[in-house]
Amino acid sequence: MTVPEALARGCPVIAPDVGYCWEFPVLRYSTKEELLEIVRGLVIPRDGWRQTAQHVAEIHRNLINE
Repeated sequence: MTVPEALARGCPVIAPDVGYCWEFPVLRYSTKEELLEIVRGLVIPRDGWRQTAQHVAEIHRNLINE
């Protein structure tokens, strides 16, 4: 149940080929290099910190105004 619970909380799930995980929208990897790229992408936003912060602030404003 950990994968569905994490997804329900909005947490990204990183999973190797373990069978049942493929039934969910997980970040998949098969090599060490792919895993490192995924982790770097989660830690260092591809758009940069400023754009990411602006995007998150916009999402929050939209949720408050709904």
